[in-house]
Amino acid sequence: MSDLRPKNLDIGKFETKEGIPAVERPGTPEKGRERESRSAENRERKEVLEDLRRLEEAPGAGVVQATNRQQRIKEREKKVERTLESGLEEIYIGLDPEKQREFRTKGEETAEKINSLLDSAKLKFKTVVELIRKWLLIIPGLNKFFLEKEAKIKADEILKLRE
Repeated sequence: MSDLRPKNLDIGKFETKEGIPAVERPGTPEKGRERESRSAENRERKEVLEDLRRLEEAPGAGVVQATNRQQRIKEREKKVERTLESGLEEIYIGLDPEKQREFRTKGEETAEKINSLLDSAKLKFKTVVELIRKWLLIIPGLNKFFLEKEAKIKADEILKLRE
């Protein structure tokens, strides 16, 4: 009794005794190629995940992660400082040197506090606004409405940095 089953089901072809394709089933080779490409993608993903796992377990990996985190925190603190100082250049120049020093140091402290708040799980908009408001109160003769508006605008921009 002869065996009439196809010899190679993966590619969807029937072969004659000589190994020459006799009949091709419609659509099957394309599906086979799709399966092959998907399985290749899955293998690549698994390899990448395995490499990442090995890197995390490697000695010194924690140090690299810690330094990267510290760099991100420093970069974010600089962005917070830039956000706080934006639009206040003319006011800063108009202050006397003693007030300028006080304004600068208080601004750096405020940026540091806000940056640490950005790391926390719960962050309240009101807390950020209060910190900015206290910092802006150093400026003598500042309009109350300008102070509120400026504090809220800056707090909103800083909260966008968190995302």
